[in-house]
Amino acid sequence: MKESLQSLFDLYSTVLYEYLKGAGEAGLERAYELGRKAVEEGVGCLDLLKMHEDVVDAIMRENHGATEELARNVHTATRFFAESLSPYEMTSRGFQEAIETLKARAADLADINRQLEKEIHEKEQVEKALRESEERYRLLIDTARDVIYTLSPEGIITTLNPAFERITGWPRHEWIGKAFQPLVHPDDLGLAMQMFQKVLSGESPAFFELRVVSRSGEILVGEFVSTPQFNNNIVVGALGVARDITARKRAEEKLRQNEELFRLITGNITDLIAILDTQGRRLYNSPSYGPLLGLPEDLLGTDSFADVHPDDRNRIRRIFLNTVASGLGHREEYRLLSKNGAVRHIESQGNVIRNKGGKIEQVVVVSRDISERKIVEEKLKQSEKLLAAAQQLAHIGSWEWSIDTNKVSWSDEMCRIYGVQPSKFSGSYEAFLDRVHPDDRAYVRKIVGDALQSKEAFVYEHRIVLSDGGIRFLEARGEVIVDGRGNPVRMVGTGQDITEHKKAHESLQALAKRVVEAQEEERQRIARELHDDVGQRLAAAKLQMEAMEDEFRNRKTSLFRQLQRSRKQVTALINEIRRISANLRPATLDDLGLVKALEVLCREFQQANNIKVRFVSDGHTQNGTDLHIETTLYRIAQEALSNVLKHAHSRSVEVQLQRKDDTMALMIRDYGRGFELQKASLRKGYSGFGLISMKERAMLIGGVFQLDSVPRKGTTVRVEIPNLQKIPYEKNQNSPRG
Repeated sequence: MKESLQSLFDLYSTVLYEYLKGAGEAGLERAYELGRKAVEEGVGCLDLLKMHEDVVDAIMRENHGATEELARNVHTATRFFAESLSPYEMTSRGFQEAIETLKARAADLADINRQLEKEIHEKEQVEKALRESEERYRLLIDTARDVIYTLSPEGIITTLNPAFERITGWPRHEWIGKAFQPLVHPDDLGLAMQMFQKVLSGESPAFFELRVVSRSGEILVGEFVSTPQFNNNIVVGALGVARDITARKRAEEKLRQNEELFRLITGNITDLIAILDTQGRRLYNSPSYGPLLGLPEDLLGTDSFADVHPDDRNRIRRIFLNTVASGLGHREEYRLLSKNGAVRHIESQGNVIRNKGGKIEQVVVVSRDISERKIVEEKLKQSEKLLAAAQQLAHIGSWEWSIDTNKVSWSDEMCRIYGVQPSKFSGSYEAFLDRVHPDDRAYVRKIVGDALQSKEAFVYEHRIVLSDGGIRFLEARGEVIVDGRGNPVRMVGTGQDITEHKKAHESLQALAKRVVEAQEEERQRIARELHDDVGQRLAAAKLQMEAMEDEFRNRKTSLFRQLQRSRKQVTALINEIRRISANLRPATLDDLGLVKALEVLCREFQQANNIKVRFVSDGHTQNGTDLHIETTLYRIAQEALSNVLKHAHSRSVEVQLQRKDDTMALMIRDYGRGFELQKASLRKGYSGFGLISMKERAMLIGGVFQLDSVPRKGTTVRVEIPNLQKIPYEKNQNSPRG
């Protein structure tokens, strides 16, 4: 019987499990068959009920904790049991008993169901609170600024919060499910694995730092903390938090570099750097303080004012306290007593250091020993006094023009030259031009403009107008100062009053002109006497000798031959006197003018010396010109041709005489040896008298003399006479052509 019940129990249990798993109507049909089999085998209703309860108890134990599912299974099993009792309908008492028992169990089940519903409600409340807690936890994880991650024991990334994407630039889905090692910098991988193994062994390592490779390739520095995850006291993974400290590391590195740079600077500069508290006590002194006050470490905490000269101490203390109170730094000079008692002159600049709240906590003082500068400044003052005295004696002033600011500075002597009080000079380029003679302003502007373009030194003369209307002559010298890019930034120079020199020079020029005129007049007189007196007498003597020669021609005596020789000598003497007379004062210059005289000079030079001379003149030079100018140009041409013959060894010469408007120019060019003037002036026996003579003659008539020579390429002499005054021949009292 027991074996039969056990067999029936096993079958009942199997069929009920299948029904609970969804067998449906087929399961109910099998329940009915089970009931009929139980009736046939004489199994009572109570036995079947006991069998059903045992199976249900087993089901409840298997579904412990799943309250909803348990309630559903109990309800379904009750229907299955009711169907298995159907064959007992015809058995009244047994069936009724079963029904009553079933009702009682149903009531119990109802109580259980109510209890289950209560538990379900409580569980729902717990689950709701759990969901809210999970949501808060998820919100915390998702909004965290640090990376929060979990790893499997194999080092596979299982979770990553959104901060990972923001910091590294990597999408989370590309790394979840992958090993963490490729994210770590190769040099830090050993440390990363060491920390990971500690976590797997159940430890929670202290903070450690790793470098991580971002998506862009940038190396980030992270500060990590990691702890093991347990399940039933078994490590099932690692939970970690990583904070991006790249900016902090860079700031720390920058701070380290700045501190190193500060130590390097303060350790190698001669300037004195000190950091003081608000009472003036020393917190830091640079090594440069050593030679002056002793070892910096010995100075820490000492009173910085104790070393200040007693006569300056209170003043410097007041200035320091004012800096602390106002926050405004000051630059001051004072005397300091060095460790050996010597007095040193110091220049200091103080600046305050504030804390985060803006409160002044320290004062940085940068100082410089200016003792040597003080000595130089004193010497400079003496030199400036001597310079001012020298300028006053020489009538030389100095000036400076700052181009950017248009500020012009004059020395005291410059102001005296211009006859202006320094306080009344506005100090601008325009104010300077206002004092230049109106007729010279355009010329001065051009000189200055050309200098700014060429950036070369310059010298020029101009007139200035004094406040009282007086006119003075000034020689100005200057040079252009440029910046690193070659742009003019300043002009500096001197100005010398040359009025007296100018007057003396003009007087000397006038005297020289009178001397030259007297010389020309004397030459003209001597030439006329040679031509009109001596020449005529020699011509008469020649005629007498020719008459005597005719008288003795047939005798052929020694007297005749002597007469012939004498006649030839007289003839040669007459020709020489004519040549000398022509050189002293060519008649063509007086009678026919400069152009014709130069033509004759060039022709005779060519014939006498076998040197080809090409003379060129334009038609304008035929106009009447002052005889003194014509004579000067003729003499210069004479001297230049003489130099060609003596020194040039040229086979050809070109002479040009041109006139344009009120300017006449004479040019003599040869194609001979040429020379370097500076080297020639050093050559033994060289006097340069001819060149000097030509230059002085040109200057006497207000001309400009220019000499250009290149070795083996020839020499060019050019004289230019500006501002010619046209004088008709009939009004030229110095010319016989008048």
